[in-house]
Amino acid sequence: MCRRSVLCLTVVAVAACGGEDDSSDVSCHISRSGCQRQLFDDVRQLRGGNDGNLPDFRVISVDEFRGELLAAQDKDDKSETCMDRALRRSLQSLDLVPVDQTLGDAAVSVALQTIAAFYSPEDDLVTVIERQERDPVAATAVMAHELVHALQQREGLFDGFPEGDPADSDGTMAYESLVEGEATFVELAVIPYRAHRALEVIPWETIFERMLVAVQGEIERSSAPLTYAQSSFRYAVGSHYFGRHYLDGGMTNSSNLLESWPRSTLPMVAENAGRSPAVVEPLRCGRPVPPSGYQVVADDRLGPVLAYVFLQRVLGIEDAWVLALQWRDDRLVVYLGPEEKVALTWRVRFADSEAASLFSERLAAAATERDNWYGERAGALEVLLAASFSGDPRDLWPTANTICGDGDPPLNRQPKAEQVCPGPPTASHRLGLGRRLLGPLDRALP
Repeated sequence: MCRRSVLCLTVVAVAACGGEDDSSDVSCHISRSGCQRQLFDDVRQLRGGNDGNLPDFRVISVDEFRGELLAAQDKDDKSETCMDRALRRSLQSLDLVPVDQTLGDAAVSVALQTIAAFYSPEDDLVTVIERQERDPVAATAVMAHELVHALQQREGLFDGFPEGDPADSDGTMAYESLVEGEATFVELAVIPYRAHRALEVIPWETIFERMLVAVQGEIERSSAPLTYAQSSFRYAVGSHYFGRHYLDGGMTNSSNLLESWPRSTLPMVAENAGRSPAVVEPLRCGRPVPPSGYQVVADDRLGPVLAYVFLQRVLGIEDAWVLALQWRDDRLVVYLGPEEKVALTWRVRFADSEAASLFSERLAAAATERDNWYGERAGALEVLLAASFSGDPRDLWPTANTICGDGDPPLNRQPKAEQVCPGPPTASHRLGLGRRLLGPLDRALP
């Protein structure tokens, strides 16, 4: 998918790099089969990979797009389990999702604001939102993005994650950042490529930095920051990471890079920032033992990219991205207790004590304005947030040391509802963490 607000304006700026902008030479009418075939060939030459038939193509109006999103959401609509309610309440209480919307509604709202086109692997179909056809340069670049996804589909990239589905949101974000990163880089590169301009002379680092800043700005303004970050950061992070490897001549397409894809976004954002290689450094504790009468309903690693949303939006840290780059591990666990009482713990490890101190101090300051949080250092490098949305969290966990589990159960983003929820569920929209935040967009690639 092309992100209309972040990418499509950038395309025009990249197109002008290295010479006079003449859209008549580099753009074409994407609804015409001759344009599609020519662009398909250009994309293949840019990235390498397989030949093949063109995917099907259509243009729809914004109203039609809205209708399809709502129809897909209704089709996926399932009864809200007690787990779903616990997840929704915990995220809303952390100010990460709107209190007046379901996560599905928030995903639809973000999609309508930002998506310019998408590819559906099941139907081998490229869909362009008609507003993009008004700008032939942007429309040509958007089409190139979706044609990359079509070629990725022919190479089996959507048959499943290599070595199994990632167990956490951070791993999923890393994989999707590579897939979207290639498509986004080609989207940016195709116009100068068609104009016979050398890609090496384009100021890519400046462009990638502007994309990152643009996404961060949108997150700061968004009413659904976690939803926006989940769907948008992969374009900025992935295109920078992929582009560096492409321009260094180390690979031609994402199939090569995915052979050794990072299981976390940490190595990607560290490399993008020009820092020394960074790897996940596991927390010194296993998963906290649930308080008496409570069960685990979510167990996830957010990673530095999604942790940034909390640092920026909730704690208001000015250099939140700099602190996020110091992330080394985290574990977010949501618990459900008697009478559907909800609690959570989030333990975060940083690279050095200075970063841990900053996070701890800001967390403690934020906790003074809330009676359902507390933040506490848990050693030199780790910090714990404990929250209860039905009382004082210290009644459940008196200190950080009491939250340090002995064992280390594997991450399990969501147990089966029948293992946790007593009685019949109530009807509502399907909610959740991880990939489910994207709602009806899960089956399409923007």
